[in-house]
Amino acid sequence: MLMNMKKKEKDVFDWDSISIEKYYNIMEILEDNDDDITKNVRIVALILDREEQDIWNMGMDEAGDYISRLNFLGKFDLPKNPNMNIKLPGYDIKVMKDVTKINVAQYVDFQNFVKMPLKEGMEKILSVFLIPDGCRYNEGYDIIDLQKVIRENLSFRVAESLLGFFLMQYGESLVSSLRYYKKQIRKAKSPELTEKMEKSMTEIQKRFLDLTHLTGSF
Repeated sequence: MLMNMKKKEKDVFDWDSISIEKYYNIMEILEDNDDDITKNVRIVALILDREEQDIWNMGMDEAGDYISRLNFLGKFDLPKNPNMNIKLPGYDIKVMKDVTKINVAQYVDFQNFVKMPLKEGMEKILSVFLIPDGCRYNEGYDIIDLQKVIRENLSFRVAESLLGFFLMQYGESLVSSLRYYKKQIRKAKSPELTEKMEKSMTEIQKRFLDLTHLTGSF
């Protein structure tokens, strides 16, 4: 029994166990002005879901063992392929593999979410493409609850891999759209049509800026 408990404790010191919420909380701790020991204690408490005072009250050997396991934080890597089999508490998720097939409601929400700082919008962006099995987007489930569950339970490593997958597809679709409009402008015979397509290109370029802002937050 003791060995099983110890193994469970070790497993939480792994990127696959760090949720989106915990990741950003860890980043906040690292950016604070506390000394290194205090930061380590706070991070250990966060990962173990315990009070900080519990860690301060530990013996040096036990606390030192936990702190040494924080080395994994400097060894982050993305999965080679995004995980398409997502199970979350209360939800079996169907991952959209083609972002060009989103409906109008998803498109509008996505455009709003990508303008947010990634720290605030990551789970919201993911919720556009992670749909509970058997449901349509934002129908048959509480999307606010799903976003909360994603933030608190989906590992940041998996979340970032999925986000990169979705954004890459989205970026490619923008490039294709720009190429299309450029060709059409060269063929256009009326100033009105040219002006209309130039406005469309300007809008697409704005979306590129939103995408750049977002990917720069990784």
